[in-house]
Amino acid sequence: MKCWLGHFLNILLLASGFWLISNKAHAELTATPNIVTIQAVKGDLATRTLTLQPVENITNFKAVTLDAHASDHSAVIAADAIKLESVPDQISANTLVQLPLQVDLSQAQSGEFTGEIRFTHTAGIESIPIILRVKDPWQLPLVILLIGIASGMAVSTYSAKGKLSDEIQVSLDNLRKQIVPD
Repeated sequence: MKCWLGHFLNILLLASGFWLISNKAHAELTATPNIVTIQAVKGDLATRTLTLQPVENITNFKAVTLDAHASDHSAVIAADAIKLESVPDQISANTLVQLPLQVDLSQAQSGEFTGEIRFTHTAGIESIPIILRVKDPWQLPLVILLIGIASGMAVSTYSAKGKLSDEIQVSLDNLRKQIVPD
């Protein structure tokens, strides 16, 4: 019984130590929005504003953007296409800091991409996930749809009017072939 109690106390002590370490590694940095979701068209330059508010003074503050990968890992939006501008080196406690976020989708493929922005500072590391939903422009699908409609109308018109005259023409040609040898 003493052996089990000793193991239980060791596990409890380890768990509380991990809990304290994990809470210390995450300084209180509130980000709004806490998940950045962008829906845009391929080729656009999407801009959003990220608002940060630390609970304590933060020094040596840096923002690092990571690659955004497609959900099936077939494509990537490079980290240099995701930019945070005017990142301060230090932020005072309870101060609102607005950071403009720009995502250049000129080289992006269509699909859903997930990445993150990592903020490093003396008190720890924070990360904010980014979800990018990139669509193709509407012009090409519209042109393809119109070509399909025009082809369908042409086939329908031919079936209604031209098919009968073609069948008559084929029958007349067959009769001529039979008459010529006779």
